[in-house]
Amino acid sequence: MIIMSLVIAVAALWSLGGGTAPAAPPPAPAATQAPSAIDAATQTAATAAARDWLALIDGGQWQESWQQAGILFRSQITSDRWTRQVQPVREPLGAVVSRELVQTNAADSLPGAPAGDYVVLQFRSDFADMQDTIETVTLARGDSGWAVIGYFIRAA
Repeated sequence: MIIMSLVIAVAALWSLGGGTAPAAPPPAPAATQAPSAIDAATQTAATAAARDWLALIDGGQWQESWQQAGILFRSQITSDRWTRQVQPVREPLGAVVSRELVQTNAADSLPGAPAGDYVVLQFRSDFADMQDTIETVTLARGDSGWAVIGYFIRAA
């Protein structure tokens, strides 16, 4: 199976090296304990934040997506490096044809990350030039709401 990956998150969650996407994907973020139930309001808010952020990626707005990401994300990668990593992975996929939320997990901790409120969302997405992908978006709750701290895309 061909696996495409792009992982951008806090360095404590995943190690980023060089200036290109990793050759093999690291594991998707996993809670250090069993995922907890998520209430409807939290799911709605986190999903809306993820979709808004993904819309920036879909539109090729790499700099804006970096600016809108959470502080943990921005503290681990520069805007220029983010663009160099995301653009060659995401651009060839083409326009989004469909994106459906298929899984939501909440956690109060992630490996190597400080305690906090986290949501990991998985979307089954089809693009013009590649169908059947899984996009995993990790968000952390901050003072101004939910913000993306990780993004992972792979062929399903």
